[in-house]
Amino acid sequence: MDSNIDVAALIAERDKLAALVPALKAENSKLIAQDRLIAERDAAEQQLLYWRARYLQNWGERVEGTAAPRANPAIAAENARLRQEEARLMARETELLKEIEALRHTVSWRVTKPLRSVRTVLNPS
Repeated sequence: MDSNIDVAALIAERDKLAALVPALKAENSKLIAQDRLIAERDAAEQQLLYWRARYLQNWGERVEGTAAPRANPAIAAENARLRQEEARLMARETELLKEIEALRHTVSWRVTKPLRSVRTVLNPS
């Protein structure tokens, strides 16, 4: 055994690193939650873009006079439901953006920025 190795210092370093494990696990959980929120927000944005495009297309057809008559109550009910769904999705998007912003302003988010950078370098995908 090499006499230059300070076993006590190694044990102390190991204990310090072991103490970080719960915090890193918690941070990992937060990152997973953030990734889930971002994916949910992206899906909501895609739905919103789809329905906005549909709405604009219908509006354009009405302006040009090429739209089908709106006498069908089932279509009117579906349009109302879709408007409510669009409003719900927009509200959910706003909630998700606020939640992500709140996560980014936490102390743990700022403190662990170097760890996320290392994770990005080590695992670029």
